[in-house]
Amino acid sequence: MELYIGEVINKLRKEKGITQEKLANALGVSVAAVSKWENKSTYPDITMLPLIARFFNTTIDKLLNYEMEISNDKVMELVRECATLFEKDTVENAISRCEKYLREYQNNLFLKFRMGSLYMMSIGSANSEKEAKKILKKAISLLEESSNSEEQEISETSKFILSSLYTMDNQFDKAEEVLLTLPKVNTDRDDMLIGLYINQDKLDKAKEILKTLTYKRVSNIINCLDNYVVISNKEKDNIKAKSILDIKDNIIKAFDLEDIYGASSCIMRLGIYTKEKDIEKTIQYVKKIVESSNKEYDLKNHLLFDELELFKGVHSKEYMLSNIKKIITEDTYDFVKEDQRYIDVLDRLDNMI
Repeated sequence: MELYIGEVINKLRKEKGITQEKLANALGVSVAAVSKWENKSTYPDITMLPLIARFFNTTIDKLLNYEMEISNDKVMELVRECATLFEKDTVENAISRCEKYLREYQNNLFLKFRMGSLYMMSIGSANSEKEAKKILKKAISLLEESSNSEEQEISETSKFILSSLYTMDNQFDKAEEVLLTLPKVNTDRDDMLIGLYINQDKLDKAKEILKTLTYKRVSNIINCLDNYVVISNKEKDNIKAKSILDIKDNIIKAFDLEDIYGASSCIMRLGIYTKEKDIEKTIQYVKKIVESSNKEYDLKNHLLFDELELFKGVHSKEYMLSNIKKIITEDTYDFVKEDQRYIDVLDRLDNMI
């Protein structure tokens, strides 16, 4: 097991505002020895631990298990670093780096939440079903821990994600159980606050809440329509599924959100058209999904959602495009693989990645 005692000594020394020389003199060692501890070249001799603990007014146990503090910004920096490894290195190396940071900051639930979410988003990097299962299990384990966070947002978001992961893992009872632990809210205080702020002419406050609430509700409607499509597909009612997708597309267009939701709509339509072996429609939406995925969404000048901050994720655009390619080159697309239009789209996609 990797020890972080050198980092702990460095942190405690700086907290006390003393130099390496002063610490070395107090412990009866050379400055070079302290320097080697702190840069992890060597560990202190075991006989030195009582002296070091006494100097810093702590115990040996706490010295060896000292919880290194880390900010949320630093967490996101580490997560982005690991996301890059999932994209450009092997899955094994990416997981190894994730686990290194998880060991280093083993009590940080925000890190576990973000790493669990990263594992979920990186399942597409797996090279086999076995590897995908391994990543899924790691994601579940981390999010189960972060769901115990005292911070409501982390706890509840972890549970929402867990419900999806349990479903992917065919643990349907657990998915239902975790969802039923979440509060069912019948009223939203933001509805009342908006009216209150408008009546007080606090229009900026009203608009800030209104844009977030409106976006959330439009997103919820779109997600509900997606579920209707899934149900229709299971009932083998393609006509109904297409009609619902028409409604979804009209809502997306009405709220000018094509750059955000256009690709997901295309994927759902392709799921229908590939089953029907509809060459023209499949080619049409393969082209459309590539065009949608290549766009950068920006709400800066949006009529309703101007300057609304959306979480953009940690994976690069190239990684997302690679996953799109995986989807549209599955065996279900064999009936169009000789079509030059399909070949041209794949060539264009390769140039974008």
